[in-house]
Amino acid sequence: SVEWWIEDKLFEAGPKSLFINRPGEWHGGESGLVQPCEMYWLQFYLPPKGKLPGLARETQLELKEAFETMHHRSFGASAHVKILFDQLMNEHRQPRPYSLELTRAAFQQILITTVRDHARKDTLRYSEGVAKALSWMNKNLEQEIYSESVAEIAGMSVAHFYKLFLQEVGLTPADYHMRQRIFLAKQNLRGA
Repeated sequence: SVEWWIEDKLFEAGPKSLFINRPGEWHGGESGLVQPCEMYWLQFYLPPKGKLPGLARETQLELKEAFETMHHRSFGASAHVKILFDQLMNEHRQPRPYSLELTRAAFQQILITTVRDHARKDTLRYSEGVAKALSWMNKNLEQEIYSESVAEIAGMSVAHFYKLFLQEVGLTPADYHMRQRIFLAKQNLRGA
């Protein structure tokens, strides 16, 4: 993952994620160290008047509003997004007949898929037990956590909780808790 700041807030962009920043916002990597990663950077402008070729005016306005109102700055990307970026880049690097049309289509699909992925982030739900555990862990970052205690809060056996947490969150409970603690400390240091 890469830590990225926008203005005075710190964000974490994990693997296979999208990161949104808006025009005029100061942003950059958290440290002077180079963090190895592969990033695609797409900068675009949806004009308030006129329309983009191949997009209905109404669709363009809906997309413009969707991007302006996105409240998550980093969220998981569909696997399809990387394929679209690769197609976009390949058509620019090696133009062939119909490259303009394919590039335009890939760009439009990236925009729409990004809006859908952002909406999916809002509807992503954890199971009730994992949600309870996450809530408790996030409210008690200063405390040490023990699998038995958190599993009890989740209402599950330790083995079942551990397996389900890892499956749904992608980290072990201890790894999640430590990452959250480190992230909070970094945010506090930025404000100091």
